[in-house]
Amino acid sequence: MSVVVALAGCAVVTAAGWGVEMVGLPQPTRADRLVASAEGWLRDYPLTRVTFRRAGAPAIDGICLRTSVGSFARSRLAVTDGPLFRVSTGHVRRVRGRALPGFPALLASRIGCTATLLQPVLAAAVARVHVEADQAVAAGEPATALHFPPYKGQRLVLYVSPQSGRPLLAVESLKGVGLAATLQLKQVGGAALARLRSELGMRREPQR
Repeated sequence: MSVVVALAGCAVVTAAGWGVEMVGLPQPTRADRLVASAEGWLRDYPLTRVTFRRAGAPAIDGICLRTSVGSFARSRLAVTDGPLFRVSTGHVRRVRGRALPGFPALLASRIGCTATLLQPVLAAAVARVHVEADQAVAAGEPATALHFPPYKGQRLVLYVSPQSGRPLLAVESLKGVGLAATLQLKQVGGAALARLRSELGMRREPQR
């Protein structure tokens, strides 16, 4: 399937194989409910298994684990067979592994990690701003595309389940570079969390 997504004044992003199809159904009337539900999912799920896709490039898998949320949100983003990044609000730093040529790390962190993806969604929910919504299919599932207004330079389209608001896929464009992230939100705790923290080189610190 293919999709043409206009990102609120950004460059139009077109790519095959992103698993998204606009189906032209009427705009839903409960976009505000879905925004609030999506905010809850992003807040409650600290681990994301993610597949990044951009036009003309192979898919890249990774995981992102959140350590904190809020104004000083922090995460670790690990690319499969690639680098490890330390992510904080507005900043990404490679801490291990070789750089991937052409990989938009900052853009990836903004749509592939729940801590940073949460920020524009939470801002829209709190401010009750108008969010455009369209029906679509994303990652093989019926979805609602939520078109968020610009937030700190971020122009985001988030595809969510029309029933639960669970985020399925995020798309963003920045300076003519478009990136899509298929999202699998996961809970993690106990021994599995400790092992994952160790693999990501993280100190033990409570989630906030």
